[in-house]
Amino acid sequence: MFDPLGFLKKEKLALELKLNLKRRTFVCDDLQSFTGSCAKIARYTLKDRLGGKLIDLEISKDIDKNFHIYAYDLVETKPFSHTFSSILGVDSIGYNNQNEFDAHTIYRRIRYPGEKLELYKYICDPNTVPTHPSNIGYEQDGEGRWYMLIYRSNGRVKKFAPDNLKRSWEYETTDKKRLLIELNETQKIDKRFFHIYNGSKLERKELKLIF
Repeated sequence: MFDPLGFLKKEKLALELKLNLKRRTFVCDDLQSFTGSCAKIARYTLKDRLGGKLIDLEISKDIDKNFHIYAYDLVETKPFSHTFSSILGVDSIGYNNQNEFDAHTIYRRIRYPGEKLELYKYICDPNTVPTHPSNIGYEQDGEGRWYMLIYRSNGRVKKFAPDNLKRSWEYETTDKKRLLIELNETQKIDKRFFHIYNGSKLERKELKLIF
């Protein structure tokens, strides 16, 4: 199993991280890993020693042996819906954390090697057609309907185990803040949930192992 931090070898190992301007100490609650087409990925679920808060730390190692580290904080869980599913994978989305009151943040899709895009035709609801649809990319078909052609990704599949198959979509703002949306595909549709995480990039020097 890919374990770049070495938690499997040392049971009492802890990790000190600086998150939200505070240094906190975490222990490993769970570890999953898989090897994709272009990277090895380890997914650590870490528990804060003091408050018990859980975060996910994802460490990937690409074919050039470069490490990429992101910390993910779960901010929302949504029951599966076809409406929400249909907007995932488009070039950009707006998201507003349900616990915040500011305007929607715009995120741009991150495309990974081997991640395929499909072309979809989205027909605009006649009741919501903007004043000048052609100015914002809409076209009109032979039946007078306004539509937009959009490339959409079906996401990246992470097979951590035969019974743990996650489909994920990742987005990023211009200042490198991440949004990760995951769906567990091994469960029945009526029991599936979208898990939405805020993510932040970390450097290796920000991780301090405590033996």
